[in-house]
Amino acid sequence: MLFKIFDLILKFLLLLFTALLLLLMALYFGLQSSVVEQKIIPYLQPLIKEKSGFDVQIERFRFDLFGHLHLDNLSLKKIDRDSNTTIALGLKRLDLRYDIWQLMDNRIVIKELSFDGLTLNGHLPPQKSSDEESQSEDKSSSLSKKQLIHLISTPPIEMNLNRLEITPINIDLQFYIQEQKVHYKGKITFNSSVLWSNSGLHGTMAFNMNNSALELVKNVTDRTKLFMHPMIDTKIDWQIKKHNETLLLELKPSKFIVASGKTNLSHSEEDKKIELALKEWIFRLNLKGTSKLFNPLYTDFQWELQQEFNVKDLKFKQGKRKLSIEEQKWQLKGEFEKNQISIKSDLNIKKLYTPFVLKPFSINHQLSFVSDLKFREAKLATTVKLDRLKPLLNLSLALNNQTQNLLLSPSIELNLPQSLNNYFKELEPLNRVGDINLDIKGKVQITHYKDNALD
Repeated sequence: MLFKIFDLILKFLLLLFTALLLLLMALYFGLQSSVVEQKIIPYLQPLIKEKSGFDVQIERFRFDLFGHLHLDNLSLKKIDRDSNTTIALGLKRLDLRYDIWQLMDNRIVIKELSFDGLTLNGHLPPQKSSDEESQSEDKSSSLSKKQLIHLISTPPIEMNLNRLEITPINIDLQFYIQEQKVHYKGKITFNSSVLWSNSGLHGTMAFNMNNSALELVKNVTDRTKLFMHPMIDTKIDWQIKKHNETLLLELKPSKFIVASGKTNLSHSEEDKKIELALKEWIFRLNLKGTSKLFNPLYTDFQWELQQEFNVKDLKFKQGKRKLSIEEQKWQLKGEFEKNQISIKSDLNIKKLYTPFVLKPFSINHQLSFVSDLKFREAKLATTVKLDRLKPLLNLSLALNNQTQNLLLSPSIELNLPQSLNNYFKELEPLNRVGDINLDIKGKVQITHYKDNALD
């Protein structure tokens, strides 16, 4: 009797397994066939149109339960003649590859998510300002600091996005920022990876924008116009993790580059007009370090940065006044480690011309600064040079901030050579006086009866 019951249970389980297998096979082959395109998508199209206003077209859709989703030639279009809104988004190919077996281990692993041939075209009218109710809703729905720390350090499920790639994105979009009309046309590529686990959030990101043109126009009572060819190249390696009931942001060696070719800015108001033109400019920033996410300047932080800003052929015009610079280079290096700050700056301007000088000149300015965060001890030094003349200014200042006493040790060396009258008409009296040299050194003690005079 027991053997017959066991045999019936076995047959029932075998029948159930066979039914589930047939169901999975039917679902698998159904999703692999054109059923989705012929039956499901036509059913969803009017629903999407009703809810969002977008017309959706998909040429090919394939879904593999065991690790692959593929889509060809997706198009989204929205035309609203009442609000003068036009949006058209196209995608040639989408591929999503995932590991379904990792779900059994409470993990989401996306091996690859790639978008190929993404285009965005459209015209967006000026938006109406949001009312107070929407603002209050946004505030109530935002996460608190404590909730955010808990969410990042204890994710509901481990997530791993091995590779996200969007290449290229072709954009031709016109929109408004308040009263300013913005027209952007260009190409963007984006790559990223993200891991969210009990150790926190970790990821990499690479963003590139080139072959671009940006035009900004404001025309109300005055008129402002900006035209440039922006280029952005960014690579970031970052991590956010919990540390002593707060979050630490760690940035591994990362680069930021923003540049542009020909740039023109003009502003006119009544009879006044200002024009600025640049042949090219570039801003580079290399950055790495660790700090608290909600308090970047806490005493145990560590950062290193290298910044460079270069400009070529700058021309500024306001009425009959003109200013021009053939080339400008500015390098800035900074190190912030625990309670120590170190900054070095080097600015070079080549062939600066203004209406206030007799002939163009080149100028160099160097600055260095070292201090602790509480300014207990600090030292500042700066030098200004004009062409190949003797340095016009050498200045240094040492600070010793003791309890109840502040000690200052300044040193100033000022040089006004006779040849400066070749640059500035106001210094013509130097022909009769000759070179002027001023050298001041000393010490100053200030009693303040406080632990720190700068608090």
